[in-house]
Amino acid sequence: QDSLPPDATPKGWDRLVIHPNSQAKNWFDLFIIVCVLYTSVLTPIEVCYKVELLPMVDIALDVIFVFDMLVQFFAGYFDLGGSRFPMLKLHRVVRRYIRTWFAVDLLAGFPVDRFISQLGPIALVKTIRLLKIKRIMEKYENLSWGPTLKVI
Repeated sequence: QDSLPPDATPKGWDRLVIHPNSQAKNWFDLFIIVCVLYTSVLTPIEVCYKVELLPMVDIALDVIFVFDMLVQFFAGYFDLGGSRFPMLKLHRVVRRYIRTWFAVDLLAGFPVDRFISQLGPIALVKTIRLLKIKRIMEKYENLSWGPTLKVI
């Protein structure tokens, strides 16, 4: 059995796993949504007009999205098989992330435009970051206020 009883304390590497109900992680998810929305609005403008509106903000966002990818390796989740219990085993969390969202996050988070100049429309690959919102929404969709968040 890979789940922990409610009163058990994680041991070893499992102590690094972030509980899915973590208030800090919830705020971080909200911050990522704001960053994604910013990127989804400004990237098409920058590509169409061949300008960099806020280069330092773009660099900061690239770093933030790479950091988000690292955080996801340690972000526990609720196992929805039968009963909703938190999965806090690091090897399970890593395996699930690699099988589900890692490829999307890698494509969305890798700052291609920093390494290849004159990308043109290929820079629109950054808009793939919008898929991060779907990943975050999946976490909250089973909560009582989840549908409200989807509308927002």
